[in-house]
Amino acid sequence: MTSGAARLGASDAAVPVDAVALLSSVSAGAFATLNGGGDCVGVGGFFQLGDGQAAALLSTLPPLVHVGEGEERDALLAGIRRLMRELREPRPGGALIAGHLAQALLIEALRAHLESGQAHRGWLAALAHPNLRRAIEAMHGNVAHRWSLRELARCAGMSRSSFAARFEQVTGETPIGYLTRWRMTVASDRLARGGMSLSAVAASVGYQSESAFGAAFKRVTGRSPHSMGKASFQVETGKLGIIDKQADAYPLPDKAAPDMAF
Repeated sequence: MTSGAARLGASDAAVPVDAVALLSSVSAGAFATLNGGGDCVGVGGFFQLGDGQAAALLSTLPPLVHVGEGEERDALLAGIRRLMRELREPRPGGALIAGHLAQALLIEALRAHLESGQAHRGWLAALAHPNLRRAIEAMHGNVAHRWSLRELARCAGMSRSSFAARFEQVTGETPIGYLTRWRMTVASDRLARGGMSLSAVAASVGYQSESAFGAAFKRVTGRSPHSMGKASFQVETGKLGIIDKQADAYPLPDKAAPDMAF
C-alpha cells in the first residue's frame, strides 16, 4: 500500500482499524490482538523513504498491490515464512536478516505487480518491456557516460524514432529527460552521504562543469547541491509487525505515516 493509510479490516461492515496505531500500542515482543484474535493472521511492515525523490517510485504504484496465485505468490510466502522464523526465534544477526528479507519481499511484490500486466505507465512499467529495460539498465550501469539517443536506441534494439516514442509513451518522459532525473537522484544520494567534493559528484554523473551540474540539479530537484546535508537521503526499513492471538508484534516507531506498507 502506498497511500500512507495502512488499515486492517475484515468486510464492508467492519470498522477500519489503523494498523500503525495498533502495532504501536504494544511493546516489543508483546502481543497485538484485534477483536480477541481468531483465524486471520496479518503480517505488517513499512518502508520510510527519506527524500523527495521517493515520489518517483510511489507515483508509479497503485494504492494497493494484490498478489494472486502463481510463482510470485509462492516466492512471497517462502520469504514470509523465513521472516517469521527470524522474528520468532531470535538468533545472532536476526535483525539484520529480517531487514533484508523485508526488502526482498518488497522486490518480489513489485515483480509480481510488473508480471501481472497492471503496470501501464512510469519507469517501473518500462522494466516490464525487455527493450526499454535494456536501455534503462545501460543508463543505470554507467550514469556518467555521455549517452545519446542513438546509443540508447541501439541498447534497446530499436530504431531511434521508435525507441524515443515508445519510451515516452510508457514512462511519460523522454529518454534524455529520464537520464537527467536519474543522474540527479544518484547525485543527491552521493552528496547526502558525504565524502565526495561537488566537482567529484558532478563528474561521477556525467558533468564536467560544476556550474552546469548545479543548474541541472536545481532545475530537477528544486534545490541547490550545497543544500544537501549528509544523511538527508535514506531508506529506512521499519520494524515488522505480526498480528494474531498467539503471535509476536513489533511496534512501529512513532513517526509520520509510512510511504509503503504491507
